[in-house]
Amino acid sequence: MLPTVRRPRYAQLAVLAFALSGLTATACGGGDSSGPSGSSNSVPVGPEGGTAEFASGAVTLVVPAGALSNTIELVVQATTAFPQASGVVPTAVYDFGPDGTQFSQPVSLTIEFAPSSIPSTVDESELRLYKVVGSAWELVAGSSVNELDNAVIGNILSFSKYGVRGLHVETVGVTPASQQVNVSSTAQFTAQPQGPGNVNLTRTVTWTSSNDAVATVDANGVVTGQSAGTATITATADGVQGSATVTVNDPVFTVDVTPATPAINVGETVQLTATPRGIKGNAITGKTPTWATLNEPIASVSQSGLVTGNNQGSADITATIDDVVGVATVAVSISLQSYAGTWIGSWTNTNFGSSGPASLVITVNEQAGTMQFTLDLGGNVFDGGDPPASVFSGTATNGAFSVSGNSATFGNVTLTGNGAAFTGQGLNVPGGVVSRVTFTGTVSTTQITWNYQVFNPNNVQFAQGTMVVNKQ
Repeated sequence: MLPTVRRPRYAQLAVLAFALSGLTATACGGGDSSGPSGSSNSVPVGPEGGTAEFASGAVTLVVPAGALSNTIELVVQATTAFPQASGVVPTAVYDFGPDGTQFSQPVSLTIEFAPSSIPSTVDESELRLYKVVGSAWELVAGSSVNELDNAVIGNILSFSKYGVRGLHVETVGVTPASQQVNVSSTAQFTAQPQGPGNVNLTRTVTWTSSNDAVATVDANGVVTGQSAGTATITATADGVQGSATVTVNDPVFTVDVTPATPAINVGETVQLTATPRGIKGNAITGKTPTWATLNEPIASVSQSGLVTGNNQGSADITATIDDVVGVATVAVSISLQSYAGTWIGSWTNTNFGSSGPASLVITVNEQAGTMQFTLDLGGNVFDGGDPPASVFSGTATNGAFSVSGNSATFGNVTLTGNGAAFTGQGLNVPGGVVSRVTFTGTVSTTQITWNYQVFNPNNVQFAQGTMVVNKQ
């Protein structure tokens, strides 16, 4: 007869089931009993079946009638010689013999475990019965855990090594499967280890990136974009890997336009270059800017970034890439040297309808800082006949000029101006009819417009006119 020992609840239930089905839950023979220190237990069981306990009740076999065709000595011994794998409870692994014994009906096997021996990475609810097959562990299908009795139970059809192990990780699902992120931005990835039957498992997950130069990942699955490109983000749990793909974009953050503050003269050009940069300041290639000027009368720009000075002043030139705008400010001047030469045109008195030819010869020596106007008006000027030419001399520096001289027509004349406009006056005009004359004018590289206003001794304006001369 079997020795009378404590039976786990699963074993009691199994015996009750056999009794209800008319089976005889007894085993013949006897044997010694010892703990899981490595000593063996042996119990003879024959065709009539029965319940056998081993290792001080830590292991229970319930053999149904007919599972064996003849009586054999069942041997169970605690062992430490088993494949190393995560989640194994090391004090709950046993070697069952005779090795290779086959059962014609399922035999119920219960193995108790000590909660203190459960690996820290495994939840007790995940414990199951496993069988050693070759050099690997194989889950006993349908096995379960009784957390109240600290035992696992399952049905077996043959002898081998059996033990208690946490459900092994079969897959690691990573979500999202693919994600786009910008440089210096982050994205959260999550990993879910799953066991057989897609059971969610609680496991420690380690994260790695295939290319840290493109994207890094921290211990919590937070991915940070580093540079444009693609990287594989891998989550590993118990040696099983799952992965996702992250695509890092480097959008245009700024547009540098160089030179930023060029200075040119009217009629000259300057080439601008636009460089798009990411948030880290790195240059981005493969982008074409759209160029525009915010002040076309002063400066125009082609779609290649070539700026042309049109008139004196300042103009902002913009380069737009992916809706990001860069700006350069162009200062346009009129070189006084461009004044040099002969200008031919005519004058008109708008009050009296008189007119005549006009010529202006300008000499400029910017190096010496000197400038001279020689003005010759033909016809009946101020009803005084054709006057002699007038010469005005002075300085020309940094784009500005100041000249003066005596004129038989306009008296003592002074003119000051820059590259685009000038003002002046004539005092002590000969003849007594005119007390003074004021001047305003505009200048371009091709034309000078010289306006004058005439005042009597009572300081009342009684005439005005315009001289327009063109560069020859």
